Amino acid sequence: MNASENQLRSHTVAAYALGKPHTQTETGMPLDTFGFRLSVVLRGSYDDFLVDITRGRSRRLVARFGVPKADQARWVASDPAISESEYVPRRGLAFIDVELNGETNDLCRTLIDQCYDRMMSQLSDHQRLVLELTQSQLSEDEILDRLIESYGLSDLSTSILAGVVPATLLVPLPSSSQLPPLGASFVGGVPDLDPADDWPVTSEGRPLGFLGQFNLEDFGDSLPDSFPRKGVLSIFSVWAHHDPKDEEEEWNEPFYGRSNAPTKIQVTPLEQLSRRSAPQDVRPYPCVEVRAVRVPDLGAVERSQPFDNLDWDDPQVSALQSLQDDFDAIVMHRYYGDFNSMHGHHRLGGAGRYQQEFPEELRETDLKVIATFGTDNLTQMQWGDGGDLTLLADMDEIRSGGTTDVWTENQGG
Repeated sequence: MNASENQLRSHTVAAYALGKPHTQTETGMPLDTFGFRLSVVLRGSYDDFLVDITRGRSRRLVARFGVPKADQARWVASDPAISESEYVPRRGLAFIDVELNGETNDLCRTLIDQCYDRMMSQLSDHQRLVLELTQSQLSEDEILDRLIESYGLSDLSTSILAGVVPATLLVPLPSSSQLPPLGASFVGGVPDLDPADDWPVTSEGRPLGFLGQFNLEDFGDSLPDSFPRKGVLSIFSVWAHHDPKDEEEEWNEPFYGRSNAPTKIQVTPLEQLSRRSAPQDVRPYPCVEVRAVRVPDLGAVERSQPFDNLDWDDPQVSALQSLQDDFDAIVMHRYYGDFNSMHGHHRLGGAGRYQQEFPEELRETDLKVIATFGTDNLTQMQWGDGGDLTLLADMDEIRSGGTTDVWTENQGG
C-alpha cells in the first residue's frame, strides 16, 4: 500500500468520526492538513479520543480505539486485523489497534459509534449545556448570561459583566495565492506605509519586525469603542524580528521579562499607502488576511484587574474561572472551529492574557491593550512554548500620531 492510499484510508476513518456532532481533530486543524498522525476527539473532552490514527507496533498505519478492559481480549480474538495496542490502559479502558485496509472500514465505524456513545454518556449536564451553546444562534452576550446562570453566579452578574472588555477577534480568511490588496487587514506579511515613512528601527538602527496591519475603516463597529476609525493601524516590534541568520534568540534575549522591548504602533491614512518590501535582515511571517469580529472578553479572570479586588469566596472565584474557560471555548469553536479555550488567535483590544502573572506595574498606568498576538500555526508566530505577545499603549497617543510609551508582555503558555 503506497503513502497516498494510506492517507486516503486514514482520512476516510477520521472523516466518519468527524461527522459525529461536537467532534473535532485534537488540534482543531482541518483534516486535510494532516498526514499519518491525527486524533478525533469530542469537543471539551480531551482525556480520551474517538479514534487515534498512528503507526502501530508493526509500523503499519492503524486506527486506535479505547474499549472497556474486560472487552479487549474479545476484540483481539475477533479479527486478525485487530491487535492489542501498546498504548497504556487508563481510566478503565484498554486499547486496540485496527490495521487500516479496505476491509476494516465497517469495523472502524462500529468502534467509533461505540466510543462516541460512551463519551457522550459520561458528560455532565453542564458539559452538555456548553456543547448546546456552541451550536446555538445566541449572541455572545446571551451565551455569557446563560453561563453565569448555569454556574450559580446570577447574584454576582453585575460585577462579572462590569469586568467585560470589548475585543476584536482577527479571524483568518480562506488562504489565497494572491497578494492582499493595498490597505487590506492581515497578520504577518509586509506593511503598507506612507512612502515618506522610514521602516521603524531600534535606537541602534536595527529594523523591527512586522506583526500586522488592520484597516480601521473596514473594521468599523467591530472595533472596541476607544479605537480610531480612520486609516490603517500597523504594528512593529523587536519580538517580531526574523533574522535569516537565525539570530532571533540572541537578538531578543535583552528584552525577556522587560516592558521596554522596542515597538512602534502607527496609523497611516489610506490615501498615503504604498506596499513595502521587508529590509534585508528581516524575514516576514507568512501573511494571513483577517476579518474582524467584536466579542465580549473576560480575559484571564484570576489575574485580571476588574476582578482581583472583589470580595468573593474561593468557590465563587473557581466558578468564575471555569465560566471564563467555557466562554472562551465556545467563542473559539464559533470562529475558529476549535473547542480549546487556549487556541492561539490574534485580537485587538480586550483584556490581556497574562499566562504567568499580571504585570503589577500596569496598575499605575493608563495603558490599555492595543493588540494581542497568539501562537499560531498559520502565521508561524511562536511566543515561548505557546503563549501570547500583548502590547499596551495610551490610545490618546495613538490617535495623535505618537506611540512613545508601548508596553510589551511576552508570556509563554
